[in-house]
Amino acid sequence: MAGWVYVLENKSMPGLVKVGYTKHSPKSRAGQLYQTGIPTPFTIYYAGLFENPRLIEGKAHKTLKHCRVSRGREFFKCRPSEAVSAIEAHAKPASTKSEISKSEWANFYKAKKAVEKNCRAEISVIEVERKYLIEKLKDKKENIYLNAKKLTGGVTYGHFAGWFLPSILICDAFENEGFAFFIIWLLGSLTTSNHQINKIKKSNNYNNLVTNRLTSIKLEEVELNSTIDSQIALTKDKANQKIQTLKNNLNQP
Repeated sequence: MAGWVYVLENKSMPGLVKVGYTKHSPKSRAGQLYQTGIPTPFTIYYAGLFENPRLIEGKAHKTLKHCRVSRGREFFKCRPSEAVSAIEAHAKPASTKSEISKSEWANFYKAKKAVEKNCRAEISVIEVERKYLIEKLKDKKENIYLNAKKLTGGVTYGHFAGWFLPSILICDAFENEGFAFFIIWLLGSLTTSNHQINKIKKSNNYNNLVTNRLTSIKLEEVELNSTIDSQIALTKDKANQKIQTLKNNLNQP
């Protein structure tokens, strides 16, 4: 019964190839070998269709016995091309997938470009989201500064205005009313406004509150950028995995 004699590679086993046979799809066989103890999947370097695959496999093993890693195991320490030569030295296959046609390469690159395009589009969406969220954090900062300015400014100007009427009434008792008015109003306003501002700062830990809020926003920004960067890295990894799968499927009978 016809079957496939194959040469498999695995990037976790550099310098080694597996030479075996199967009456089913070499792709399925490679998938079966990808088990828990194997960190990366096998890829098909060569697969030839023969009338008596078991016989051809046995002869190839004998040819490669000098580089066999262990008896009872189908792994050999040799170049993949050397393993192919050992197989085809005994018979020519009815069909082979050792070479990739130009059309297959063209289809691969077309699919690869599509994956890369989708990846760039996804990253663009993520970057737009980053920009939007960063702008929101900037707005929060501006609001903190504006509220701080209003609070301190409101207290100062309010108490300056509050001393205006009392200054007029007191100045009626002095001959130089203008000068007396100015001195009384200025001293009273400064004393009251400074007292109130210091009171607010001390009672509410105003400066610490502003600093803590700004620090919190800075931490939010750092965490946001870290999360976005992770999303972008994950998107790139997924795209690379898809491209690798496409490449692996190039030579899959």
